[in-house]
Amino acid sequence: MKQKGTAGEKSSAQPFAAQSGGVAVAKFAPMVQQTRLLTRDALLDSLDSLQKRRLVLLTAPAGYGKSTLLGQWRDRLLKRGRRVAWLSLDDDDGNPGDLVTCFLHSLRRAGVKLAPDLIKTAILDEATAKHRLRQLLNSIASDGVETVLMLDEVEHLPGPTVETIMTPLLRWAPENLRLVIAARRVPPLPLATLRAQGLLAELRATELRFTQDEISELFGPQLSRQDLSNIDRQTEGWPVALQLLRGSTHPTRSLSLSPAHEDISAYLSEQIFAVLPRPLHDFLIEASILDRLSLGAVERVLGHSDGWRALLETESLKPFLISVDRDVGAYRLHPIIRETLSAAFSSLPPARQTEIHRAAALWHAQGQHLPRALRHALLAGDLDLAGQLVVEAGALQIWIRHGFARLKAIDELLSDDLLARFPRLKLLRALVLAKDGANAATRRLFETVRTDTQDFTFDASGGDPAILRLDGLVVESTLMFNEGRAASDAYLDAYERTVHSISGDDHVFQAHVKNLLCISCVQRGLFDRAVAASHEAIDHYRQAGLFHGEFYSHLHLGVINMAQGMADAAETSYGRAQAIARKHFTDDRPKNMQLNTLLAELAYESNNLPLAERRLRSNGDQLRHSEGWYDIYAAQHVTNTMTALASQGLDAALNQIDSAWHMASERHIPGLKPLLDATRVSCLALSGFTDEAAAAAHAGGLVLSPETPHQSSLWREEEAVLTALARLALRQGEAAKLAIILPPQLQRLRARRHVRSSIRIGTLTALAFADLKDTETALGHLGTVLALSARSGYQRMFHEEGAAMVPLLKQYLLNSHSDITARSHAADILAVLDVGSRASKSYTALSPREVQVLRQLALGQSDKLIGRALTLTENTVKYHLKNVYSKLSVSSRTEAVQAAKRHGLI
Repeated sequence: MKQKGTAGEKSSAQPFAAQSGGVAVAKFAPMVQQTRLLTRDALLDSLDSLQKRRLVLLTAPAGYGKSTLLGQWRDRLLKRGRRVAWLSLDDDDGNPGDLVTCFLHSLRRAGVKLAPDLIKTAILDEATAKHRLRQLLNSIASDGVETVLMLDEVEHLPGPTVETIMTPLLRWAPENLRLVIAARRVPPLPLATLRAQGLLAELRATELRFTQDEISELFGPQLSRQDLSNIDRQTEGWPVALQLLRGSTHPTRSLSLSPAHEDISAYLSEQIFAVLPRPLHDFLIEASILDRLSLGAVERVLGHSDGWRALLETESLKPFLISVDRDVGAYRLHPIIRETLSAAFSSLPPARQTEIHRAAALWHAQGQHLPRALRHALLAGDLDLAGQLVVEAGALQIWIRHGFARLKAIDELLSDDLLARFPRLKLLRALVLAKDGANAATRRLFETVRTDTQDFTFDASGGDPAILRLDGLVVESTLMFNEGRAASDAYLDAYERTVHSISGDDHVFQAHVKNLLCISCVQRGLFDRAVAASHEAIDHYRQAGLFHGEFYSHLHLGVINMAQGMADAAETSYGRAQAIARKHFTDDRPKNMQLNTLLAELAYESNNLPLAERRLRSNGDQLRHSEGWYDIYAAQHVTNTMTALASQGLDAALNQIDSAWHMASERHIPGLKPLLDATRVSCLALSGFTDEAAAAAHAGGLVLSPETPHQSSLWREEEAVLTALARLALRQGEAAKLAIILPPQLQRLRARRHVRSSIRIGTLTALAFADLKDTETALGHLGTVLALSARSGYQRMFHEEGAAMVPLLKQYLLNSHSDITARSHAADILAVLDVGSRASKSYTALSPREVQVLRQLALGQSDKLIGRALTLTENTVKYHLKNVYSKLSVSSRTEAVQAAKRHGLI
């Protein structure tokens, strides 16, 4: 609220009439504000720098703080000893004589010495007013003191008075008089001349808006950065709206719900809308539903453009009309203005509202602004139109062309009633569920549509069954990959034929098909075909400008390079994907999670466990709530489990597998379970729990036979199952069985250039022949494995097997015919793994307590649980473990248990 007053003015013993000649004294000082106001130092400093100009002009609509800013500047100048006169104008000052009288009293109160007859003699006509004005200006000039005259609300002066008094005031003003004018619109003064002479300074609404820093200072520290950003977006710095919001109990609410909204609406009605011509006001109400205003838009949506020119030419509306595209003459309304007008729109006749919303839906659809079009169709209550707009835009194929964010925004607008009418919209919803990882819900909805449409051959909404079938294939293939199932060649051929029959050689769909082919071939280990498909997909994605698809193509290439033992090439591919993500998808957390997962896997294979763990930690629990596919699930869960086994022990590793199993069940990823079963068997076997490993293999239906690799079409699953069962067989004394089964599989893997799998299976093949005392064959296999390991940098398999590798590596180093590079690599590995004769000599030095700790360690217990069992502190357990590692010359819990069991210590 404002209260009139004259605080800070000079006191006088003269009666009121004598001081002001009947003029209200409150006109000669700014209104006193009862609310706390923000001192706008930056603007005040700017005004200080402009005070030498003859005229400083502030023009902006109501509520932009013109009076408040000038009042603050007046106070600043007065404190500095400057002479400042103030005059607030109103409709009663339209007569030239009255206006000059007000000038006289204002300047006299400010300290200008005037002859008594200038004040006391009435001004009866225009000629006298001009003469008296000239006398006033002469008095100021002869006084010689720098004087500032501030005139507020000059818009109240009629044009003739401006021409008769204000124009001469500017023309005749002496050198020591500075004029400051505030008005809601530009007054008809000779501004061009002053501007050309450098005598004019102007501040408009743009400069008077509050900055983000000022908004933060106004509201204080109680609001978050996000809250302040929302307020800035809603108000666009409009001072009166900010002040009213500040007085609200809930300033961070949506403005339409804010208690301040009624105050703002009332303010706008009183100060802005009340003075508009009725036709213009009505035009604004109807046009307020449009996000962007242009001549074409209002003609198409409203059916006429009667108010368009008036809108552009009305001075009081210009600050609230923001240009968004000068080339086509497009604007938008200030959010608060639009909010208030939209409320009035709801009072229009329902038939007119529907007519406008339907027209707006068609207009936005023509401009390919589908979410806007859909919202207007729904507001019109026309479900058929709404559904048809989405279908004509491509339905779920919007994802392929425009990305998932656009598709999800549209899905959020789709009601159950709308889905029931259009099967393609149900498939759109199914794809969104699949991308969100809700595979079970996706499967249910997909099967419902399959049934309702007679296996995608009938579209009840009248659409083309061929396109319906294509949509079904998109959902089905996405679901297939999410569930960990690889698509067959026959399936992909049928998919490609369907796409080609509908879309021809369209780059977008060709990229989509090639990407699906790539994923399928990657999962099945057909890497040469996958590489060719990926490069084709990248070419099509680039032609279509789809960076989203290119990102994933580089990830797939990275997985191929990793599997083929080309670590540097894998890092390069991941780096390209990372560059795309940083440039185009800065806030896309799933993409960062997927990158971290694959980079962690690469670090683990290179035996860089700290880096692998760090990357996995940065992912947190994102995979449980984000989109993924088999490679991502497998890489994350296996790497998580094996790093936990190495650094924390069996108990932690099994917990990781249990968590992954639960996630696979929860998200309906049946294809992941055999790999998790195999990983469990490996962890148990490596930790010396042979019986438990055999039981886990039986429970998972994992059986070692010559056909074992052919039971799966997924290379990761094949690798994990064969590795786990071979480890179990070695510990069960079945090396002879492995000597028959593994070599043919190893030959097949090498022929397909599956380097990582070859290193793993080759290592176990060498150990099997070593157990059979076939040293020559064992060393031959080991030499091949070491050569692959040296080229790729993959050495984690040697560390997983630990002490069992040491005798074989030592024998290899004694072989003078072995490859020099392989020998050097073997020596490096052995330097870390050396648990040979030095360790065996020191086993007897283990204390009874250290043996007890080892036994608990073999049970897979954590440090805390070992402490509880032996009544030790956790730090004491760590101390004993450190001694055990030193005495056994090992570097991990798994290696300690293996060494102790091999030598009968536990």
